[in-house]
Amino acid sequence: MRRETAMFLIDPADYVQAEREYDGEIYQMSCEMDVTVFLLEDYRRILEYRQPIHD
Repeated sequence: MRRETAMFLIDPADYVQAEREYDGEIYQMSCEMDVTVFLLEDYRRILEYRQPIHD
C-alpha cells in the first residue's frame, strides 16, 4: 500500500526538480512537494530497487 501511495502522489519530474533544487535535503523536498518525509523516503527506496544491476 505504501508503494502504491508513493507512486500515485509523487510525480517523477517534480521529484527530480526538487532533488536538484534542494540538493536532496528530504525535509525541504517534502515541504515543496506537499508530501510527508516518510512518503518521500518510501519513494527513494522504490527508486533504489528499480536501478538495473550492473556486473
